[in-house]
Amino acid sequence: MTGKEIFIFDKQKQKKIFFKKSISLGRSNACDIRINDKEISSHHITITVSLEGVQIEDFNSFNGTYLNGAKLDPKVKYPLQVKDIIQVGEHCFFFNSEEGNMDFLDLPSFTGSLSMATSDSNIIVHDKFEPITVEERTDAQYSLKGLRSNKEKINSIKKRIQDFAKIKEERKLLLGEIDQKKIEIEEFDNYFKMKNYRSENDILKTISSVEMVNKKVSDEIEGVKHFIAKLQNEINKLNQQITTFQNQIQESQKEKGKNLSIIEELNTDLEIFRGRGGLIEEWQELQRKLKKYNSLRIDDQVAKLQEVLVEEEKALKNAQKNYAQKKFGSDGLFQGNKKNKAS
Repeated sequence: MTGKEIFIFDKQKQKKIFFKKSISLGRSNACDIRINDKEISSHHITITVSLEGVQIEDFNSFNGTYLNGAKLDPKVKYPLQVKDIIQVGEHCFFFNSEEGNMDFLDLPSFTGSLSMATSDSNIIVHDKFEPITVEERTDAQYSLKGLRSNKEKINSIKKRIQDFAKIKEERKLLLGEIDQKKIEIEEFDNYFKMKNYRSENDILKTISSVEMVNKKVSDEIEGVKHFIAKLQNEINKLNQQITTFQNQIQESQKEKGKNLSIIEELNTDLEIFRGRGGLIEEWQELQRKLKKYNSLRIDDQVAKLQEVLVEEEKALKNAQKNYAQKKFGSDGLFQGNKKNKAS
């Protein structure tokens, strides 16, 4: 690109301004392009040509510089493309073209008098466990700054829908956990049904009965031992009888061992039965959480938000179209403000 091919087009004056290496714009007489406007800083912007291409830089201006509707950070160089729209105050320039690029989405905060009719809806978003209310839609007058606010509102609604999608996923996981706890409780119930236990008291009664039998057996063993001691003097005569009693003792010892095993098993069953009570409490807590989630009516809220989103996007699209026609005309050319038209 040669020096003669590089220019910026002043839409208000319908004039091409050519430059080779650089060009400055501001309110100061030292600038290449001087604009006597209080919205313009003394040294507002500079456009330079280098091996990296053509770049624009805002020199920390008070009201800022907009490139295709986006505000530039000061003291940062941004590359320029053909048809880029440069806005400083109420003044608009096109880079290397007599037409501006209308494909940008973000709209700047213009200080001019241009406004266009659109519609607005007041969205009141409550805590995530409360319903969403959409108030009645009313007509309003919005500047381009208002259109930008509408777009931010649409992005907020989209994020809200994503949040509800996460809540639905959490609810799905909660339902799975509840089903798992229900299966575990059913397994406990089947085990106790097989053991013919209806409550914890049944297990305690069985343990008490076995302990009473063991105590009786222990008392009998002590009695037999006592009897053997008394018969030691008659050992020769009563040897056969002693042998019989010893056999009885051995059988009783075996029975006691069996009963101790039964007690150990019953104690294990008692611990298992008590563990079931904790599961039931967890299950009840999960049921309360599920009831809370169900009260949200998430699908209804998401559907309502989808309707609001469609209306807001439609309103923004119409407003952008009206803005383009008002600001750039049906042929895509910048029209200027009302004062310049009159002149």
